[in-house]
Amino acid sequence: MNGLLDTDQDQFAYGDAASGAFETVYATVTGRVYVIPGDTSNYNTYIMPTNYDTTQTWVPGTTDEPTVGLMIYYNTFNMADIQAYNGKVITVDILIYTFRSNNKAFAFYYVGGEDGITASLTDAEAIEVDSSALSIPFNILEDTTLDLATTGANGTTIAWTSDNEQLLIQQQVQSLCLQMDKRRYINCNSISWNCNSSC
Repeated sequence: MNGLLDTDQDQFAYGDAASGAFETVYATVTGRVYVIPGDTSNYNTYIMPTNYDTTQTWVPGTTDEPTVGLMIYYNTFNMADIQAYNGKVITVDILIYTFRSNNKAFAFYYVGGEDGITASLTDAEAIEVDSSALSIPFNILEDTTLDLATTGANGTTIAWTSDNEQLLIQQQVQSLCLQMDKRRYINCNSISWNCNSSC
């Protein structure tokens, strides 16, 4: 990160075509994931230095002092995989593709999915990360079968339960079969899950 700033790579964002352009950088980076609390914008997730204090108030970069971190570009398909590690130190391969003059930060793409993220986690942290990575549709409007994960990316075991009588949990086949009244929809917020460490 400092190498990019030391060589004024951020300055390409303020020039014109005649002054050149930023050249995409393929890099393996290690840093602490930081999702700005309460920020629902497209540009709210960063990989900061490993010693970054995630409890401090977020202070965005400026033209003179850009953010010393990397911002994930919102069109990254695997953004949720990175966000699941909020507050944790990870190592990933990324493409740093530009400096965003409006955000005062270098932006990157990540396409490695959950398997491309390396992190040293305690059992409790693995449960936290794998739980936050789970998702299901909010509303299901017709009979359907959902394939549910039974193992998290960090080796946790996932067991699905529901207090909704319309849902039939089939642990043997690892799928959720919805038997429902076609005149209503099911709000799947009633589904909960428990992760337990397999260690």
